[in-house]
Amino acid sequence: MELKELLKGKLSEEELELVHRGFDLVGDIAIVQLPEDFEKKEVVAEAIVKVHKRVKTVCNKIGKIENEERIPKIEVIWGDGTETIHKENNCLFKLDISKVFFTPRMQSERKRVIGLVKEGEKVLDMFAGVGPFSIPIAKKAEVTAIDINPWAVKYLRENAKLNRVELKIYEGDCKEVVEREKISEMDRIIMNYPKGSLEYLPVAKKAVKKGGIIHLYTFEKEGEEKEFDLEVLGKRKCGEVAPRLFRVVYDLRK
Repeated sequence: MELKELLKGKLSEEELELVHRGFDLVGDIAIVQLPEDFEKKEVVAEAIVKVHKRVKTVCNKIGKIENEERIPKIEVIWGDGTETIHKENNCLFKLDISKVFFTPRMQSERKRVIGLVKEGEKVLDMFAGVGPFSIPIAKKAEVTAIDINPWAVKYLRENAKLNRVELKIYEGDCKEVVEREKISEMDRIIMNYPKGSLEYLPVAKKAVKKGGIIHLYTFEKEGEEKEFDLEVLGKRKCGEVAPRLFRVVYDLRK
């Protein structure tokens, strides 16, 4: 059920206009998006908890994520604590939603990419976060994972142990890590940093082998089309992040 449906009769029409249509469930935490000065946040939280019995905390995500480490601004409006364990694609992910970026809305897209990986491939996850791509892929391939956020790296290491997989994990800017560690001849590279992936594409092109695949995520307005000096195997929308603005993925081959 959509959030606005849950709140009918509890908020005025004017107040409902300020509420986003849906909300995210990460583990036992519900995440809504309300204006910072919204006066009836507890009413929203109570409506969610009444329907979703497993929810222990309701949080409000405020504004856009602008920092390079992709740390969201989170406000707890019901319950206590921002750390949870989320299950996705047969793996468990421990994370703190106030310290790392994670969206459950990418689950089906992650499942698609995971399914494309062949046994024994060498895969580079350039913006790994807590490991929603890296951890499942590590069950069948050789994974190198990088993230600049120390909290993401901390949880990535914990999640590797939690799911009993092994992978190479590096903390730092992926440009510097790829050069320092001489990472090259990758069969597949994942670039899930829509805001800045195009800036890092030259790094990926150097690290991927001839014939290798790059999954590049970016933001595009409706009708927009980017051009690449790589073979475009396909393009998919991965959700609308704002009116007529979409997260898209280009599957590219060197």
